[in-house]
Amino acid sequence: MQLQRSSYVNKRERMIMLQVLVLAVCISGIFSFGGGRNSISISSNSVSFVSNNKKSNHVRKINSVILSVSSKNYLGIYKKVQEMHAIDAVRCPLVRETGHGPQRLPSCCDVVATSDNIIDFEMLEDSVLFRTLGPIFSSKECDYLQSAADMYWSSQKNSSCFTYQRKGNSELHTEKLSEPAIKIVNDALYNRIYPLLRSAFKLPNEKRLSIYDSLIIRYNATATSLLNDNIGDTGAGQPLHRDLGMFSINIALSDRNSFKGGGTFFQDFKKVYHPIGRGFGLGHLSSTRHAGAGTTDGVRDILVFFVTASPLMSVESAMRCKGVMNSFSFSSEKCYKAAIDMNPLDSEAWQFFGTSTLDSLPKVTNENLSEVIKLLEKAESLSPNDARVHNNLGLILQKQLPFIESNEDKSKIRSKIE
Repeated sequence: MQLQRSSYVNKRERMIMLQVLVLAVCISGIFSFGGGRNSISISSNSVSFVSNNKKSNHVRKINSVILSVSSKNYLGIYKKVQEMHAIDAVRCPLVRETGHGPQRLPSCCDVVATSDNIIDFEMLEDSVLFRTLGPIFSSKECDYLQSAADMYWSSQKNSSCFTYQRKGNSELHTEKLSEPAIKIVNDALYNRIYPLLRSAFKLPNEKRLSIYDSLIIRYNATATSLLNDNIGDTGAGQPLHRDLGMFSINIALSDRNSFKGGGTFFQDFKKVYHPIGRGFGLGHLSSTRHAGAGTTDGVRDILVFFVTASPLMSVESAMRCKGVMNSFSFSSEKCYKAAIDMNPLDSEAWQFFGTSTLDSLPKVTNENLSEVIKLLEKAESLSPNDARVHNNLGLILQKQLPFIESNEDKSKIRSKIE
């Protein structure tokens, strides 16, 4: 087995913008790390970064919510995150909220969460996800969107640009649909989806929603089984992942009786959830790790929206922070530190901080391995069902065994590995 590390793949080529509005960064405190290679020390309620050059110890308490960057060293990363978000927030041509009403719709028709235009819904799993109790699209609208997608796929060579797509599945960006189909989508966003998200996640009025990306995805069990000999009976689906954005919502376009399996598997809850029926929606925080459960028979079509909020929220900011290292000259270690600073509850940031720290060690010692293990144990405490964390922790504990002299301590480590 190998250590599981992060990867970042741009879904589409980024638009070139001459000017990007960089939002003001609120500095809650100056927190400086010394230059050179740093070592890490972590306790139950704080994390300490020790600079080998200046031999000084800086301790920063971990708060449950961090809304702004607190370290001067992270300012460059945070600005790049803001720039990337500013591009993504406006690049999709679907209707978006603005300060004077949704873009491309009359300014007098501002989207607000009122009892008149919110579809009934139920919150699930500690308010991390919800499903609607009424349809977002009618059956007739679902028919039309599926026909528009069929028309596109019949005229195009389907080369997937979706990061996690398997052979046999199909997808298209919603903006490539016909104009009448886009009008149906915009109407749903304006009248139902934005108000629904505002109400479900209690979004502050100053936040404005827009679509980072939107896809129609087709899970074709027959095509997938013919093209993917190595997936056995898992069906047409997607592996575990997190979405880039703040909120994700998928809407069932297919009738539940037209396929078997399917739905969305959520790692933290070890459950598969389905929209209640055709045209109904299932929404969740984009940072929640999930997978497309295998469709084992038939064809399942869904329409997915990846929604971002402006100004940028700390949870999404942390996820985007980890992506800038592949686009700009920031070290992975620094990017993961920045991600933790923005959202200390991001388990992936703690995990990848640990593995990148291990990779950068000039010399492997018992002390260094112990600090890396603490980082991974922090990740484990935040996401106890993440198999990658258990795999990485087990491998690093094995690396530590040769440094341990006491048989009692060795037994303790072996029990952890098991």
